[in-house]
Amino acid sequence: MFRGIPMVLVILFPLLTACQGTGEVVESLHHPVVVVDLVRLKGIGADYATCEVVFTIRNPYSSQLTVAGYDYQLTSGETPLLSGRYERHTVVAANDSAIFLS
Repeated sequence: MFRGIPMVLVILFPLLTACQGTGEVVESLHHPVVVVDLVRLKGIGADYATCEVVFTIRNPYSSQLTVAGYDYQLTSGETPLLSGRYERHTVVAANDSAIFLS
């Protein structure tokens, strides 16, 4: 009675794992991607630091993507140096990318 069950599992297991792997690849293709192109330290003092950051956002969606600000944190190793929130509302066109300078 149970002799056929192991054979069914042997046949179905690779198919199930293949579907899971394919789902992960497809899922990763449909997320916006942010790439930091440049970080430049513009000024530093005892209680402040000014950085210039250039980054690209890629929008894989068929509709526009609204960027409503972002949080940032600059660290050295595991030591946080500065953090904050940049308030800038911008739109990235559908299936396009945009370069940002902050």
